[in-house]
Amino acid sequence: LDPIFAVNPDIFKTLMSQSRAAKRKLPESYLCTYILDPTPEKREAIQYLADKKGLPMIHMLDGYQEYFEENKEKFAMEGVVEDLKVEDWLYYLYHCDFLLTDSCHGASFAILFQKDFVCIGNASRGLPRFESLANVFHMEDRFVYDAAEIPKRRELLKEIDFSESERILQKERAQSRKWLKHHLDAPIRKEKHNLYEPPKPLWKKAAVKSYQIFLKPFLSEEKKAKIREKFRR
Repeated sequence: LDPIFAVNPDIFKTLMSQSRAAKRKLPESYLCTYILDPTPEKREAIQYLADKKGLPMIHMLDGYQEYFEENKEKFAMEGVVEDLKVEDWLYYLYHCDFLLTDSCHGASFAILFQKDFVCIGNASRGLPRFESLANVFHMEDRFVYDAAEIPKRRELLKEIDFSESERILQKERAQSRKWLKHHLDAPIRKEKHNLYEPPKPLWKKAAVKSYQIFLKPFLSEEKKAKIREKFRR
């Protein structure tokens, strides 16, 4: 289970309370998008959903600033949030009416916040993550793997019944916390590969090597014991 599902959700509400978006006058209802890899097909899917839902749009792109201008140019739509912070990202997701995303974490938060959503499986971000999320919460019907399919599937416009996903979440969360507590409380096993020995200085390595080659064969056991004790310090 992704850590976002295991923690107390109040953590995210605390973060949202610090968002600059909370001070903005947002539409009462809006379509939110979180797109990591813009394409013309995704842009068409966004416009289709906005038209069918009759909602204004707020768009969020990849949070890495070095990619922002390039992605914004590719995205080529009005309403992109500038200088996006984590707390803003959470706020826009939490207050939206519908989310379209190509991000696994975008879909995860939609499930956590119980927001109607469509997720476009993103091969460049690792398809198994999307497939696993869809399978765990029995939401395969909210995931598509080609943005061009969205206008062809009218069922994606329907509201989601989150009762089953909520039951699954409570069960998975309890199991994850139990597993984590068990391993955190377990005693540390003293295995050889767990023990850290600081590296010996070069002079000590050289001295030990010389002792092993030249002196050891000629020393008494008492003398050997004294030398071993000295090099342990």
